[in-house]
Order: sequence, then structure tokens, then C-alpha cells
Amino acid sequence: MADAIRLGYQELLKANEYFYKLDDKALLALIVQVTGVETDNRAAALTLASLKSLKSYADFDANDLKTDREDGGGTLGMC
Repeated sequence: MADAIRLGYQELLKANEYFYKLDDKALLALIVQVTGVETDNRAAALTLASLKSLKSYADFDANDLKTDREDGGGTLGMC
């Protein structure tokens, strides 16, 4: 799940490698910075809520997905 969050929120990752460790206020500020919307924007608030929900299922200290790069491929594996 952590890898999926990193993939889905790549722009946040580019802006702050540890965006998932930020408190709500700092994470909302980062979302606003990256998207360019106003602080009170509903989409920014919903993005924060979605990300918080997803983070509750993620373990950012573990590798959730393996890549097949050892085999020469670049696709994501599920094992």
C-alpha cells in the first residue's frame, strides 16, 4: 500500500520525500503548494482526507511491492 501511495501521490513525494510523516496542517500546506489551489479549497481538503485514510493501511517502513528488475523486466510483481 505504501508503494501505491507513493505512486499515486508522486508530486507530493517529489516535493517532500517524507510527506507521509507530516501532520495534517503541514500535509495540507504541501497539497496546496503542489496543486496551486487555495488553502480552503474543497479538493485539497478531500485529497488530505483520502490520503489520511490510505495511510492508515500503509507501512512505509516495509516494501509492499517487489519489482521484476532482477529478471530484466520493469513491471511490478504481486509476490
